[in-house]
Formats: sequence, C-alpha cells, structure tokens
Amino acid sequence: MRQRCDARVTFSCRGKKNFLPSRHRGNRSPRALTRCEASATDGAAQTKALRRKEEEAVCKAKFEVSMADYDAVDEEAIKLLEEAVESKRITPSLVTGAMLFLESSSETGACPQGLEDVHGKWRLVFSTASSIEAFQYIPVVECLTHNAETGGVSLTSQLGPLEFDISGCVVSWESNAMKFAWESLDVFLFGSKIWQMTMPGSTKTYQYFFKNNKILCARSGAGGVTLLQQEC
Repeated sequence: MRQRCDARVTFSCRGKKNFLPSRHRGNRSPRALTRCEASATDGAAQTKALRRKEEEAVCKAKFEVSMADYDAVDEEAIKLLEEAVESKRITPSLVTGAMLFLESSSETGACPQGLEDVHGKWRLVFSTASSIEAFQYIPVVECLTHNAETGGVSLTSQLGPLEFDISGCVVSWESNAMKFAWESLDVFLFGSKIWQMTMPGSTKTYQYFFKNNKILCARSGAGGVTLLQQEC
C-alpha cells in the first residue's frame, strides 16, 4: 500500500510522537518521514516565494499609480530612492515599487557589469528580506564592501559596542550577477576581537540591476530587493 505523506506525518516528525495512534506509527520508515519533511519544506518555500511575488506586484502597482502624472517615471524612481537613503521617510511600499520598476525597466541602462562597477563601500539602507514594513529600513549600521583589486567582499554590522565582520570572496560575475561565498566571521567589542569562526562556503548571489553615484539596487538570490547607499 502506498504511504501517505500528509500534515500528520510531518507534525509527528517534529517530536510529537503520540500525535498519531500507535497502530499507525510503526508503518512509516525514517526514509519516508524524511521525504515527507522535505516535501513540506519545499511546499513552504514555494508558498513564501508566491506570497513575495504577490506583495511585490502590489508595491509596483502602487508606485506606478503614484507616478501617473509623470512622463519620465524612471527618473522619478531614481529621485525617490535617493531621497529614501537620505531621509528614510519614504513609504516602504513606494521604495519597493520604485526598485521593482527600475528592475523591470530596460531604459535605465545602469546595470553594473563587473566587480569594478560596484567597487567600494555601500551602506545597506532598505531591504524587503522582511515582509514587515516597519523592519524594512535597516536600523543598524551595516555596510557591504566590494574590492575589485583582491576579489574580496565583506559585510560589517555595528550594534552598540559590538561589531560583526563577515568576509569572503567573489566566486564569479556573470552579466550583472555576483556569486560569492562567506569564509569567516570576526566579532569585536570596543575594537578588540573577542571571537572568530570559519563559515561554510555556500555560494550566494546578488543580482545588481541599478547603480549610479549615490545608490545601488540588488536582488538577493534568497529573494527580496535591497537598496544601498554609496559611502565616501
């Protein structure tokens, strides 16, 4: 008889052994349970991705409606994003919509084509990694640095006296997509290193779709878009 892979099995896999009657528990092998868990995880990821697309479509539509009286919408989108990184007062849905408009527009002609195009230090200002608008403006000082000379990339976050430095290397650059891997994490307290660890070298991707001398826009391989500000 074919084994069913349903919510009851997934629930029982997470430690609640008595959720199913005893006459059913012995009929499912660990391999079958693993397949059930993997299926449930894939389904949750697909649902999250679909929800993100729907949310992005709403934000883009709101932005386009707000731009109904403008002819050069791409220029207005850039102005809005430049104001957002300075004031952090632009409505998050409009910031998201403006970035999505630039991502879908072929008229901007400002996609970085190599590591040298994004060389330098960029502060992360806004990200849709969180679907909660109140958390989309990044409240801490967090900077992403690209080094075109060494092929290195680093992410620095500051939280009071603590500083977290994650460093890695660029694996490849294809079209406007940067593939990179984190290698190590250093933690500092009042400027003194207090902890260090080696990180697994799983590859991540940032696809940059707009850049000028003030802002940089990227889509993460994990989903969501990010707005960065050029640091002097």
